[in-house]
Amino acid sequence: MAEAVFQAQVKQRNPEIQGKIVKIDSCGTGAYHVGDDPDERTVQTCQKHKIPINSVARALSKEDFHEFTHILAMDQMNLRNINNVRPANSQAIVSLFSAFDPTSTSTTTKSKPVDIVDPYYGSGMSGFERCYKQCVDYSNGFLDQLEAGELEVPVDRRKVKKAGL
Repeated sequence: MAEAVFQAQVKQRNPEIQGKIVKIDSCGTGAYHVGDDPDERTVQTCQKHKIPINSVARALSKEDFHEFTHILAMDQMNLRNINNVRPANSQAIVSLFSAFDPTSTSTTTKSKPVDIVDPYYGSGMSGFERCYKQCVDYSNGFLDQLEAGELEVPVDRRKVKKAGL
């Protein structure tokens, strides 16, 4: 869902911002669902909000750390898993997706980043709606920082990855 929402938010931005991001992708930190289509509830939530979604699950790879400028984890566990496999020579910026919460007051006084709660286990459709809202908010926060020049994105490495979906 995060990949689809992020792509939709990028398309709503001005062409200059659109040109700064050349690839958006998503993956898991485990191989649990590799090759699977998105969960039907994810598809329903995206369709409700007119967000196209058509990704196929894949696992994080070592190459991702060299291909993408930012790798955004959905929760603390995924953040640990990502950092555990991160190559020493990686220049990718790894952070929690919620670090881009636009409701935080400033980068120096941000409240503790919040995990995106995995909606797949027991929260029903309301969990998918909450996840959708978080993805919209954090995507916009990331893009706002990019637009304000607060994120350094080298011209030759303008790709963003969402990991741990």
